[in-house]
Amino acid sequence: MSQTPQSKHDLQSAAEQVRTACIEEAVRAYEQAGICGLCHEGRFEAAISALQMLDVVSLLSDEI
Repeated sequence: MSQTPQSKHDLQSAAEQVRTACIEEAVRAYEQAGICGLCHEGRFEAAISALQMLDVVSLLSDEI
């Protein structure tokens, strides 16, 4: 079953919303870890951890 152009647009919009939120969260966590004095590796791990904890379903609650 193929998707209508509108549903493709909706999916793309939702995916872009999630991508933007992920980037913002990773940058925020990386910067906060730097303020706390972590080295690059620690900052990177903090950013990855923040992404793992991000509730993507709540990001899309307005979309669904």
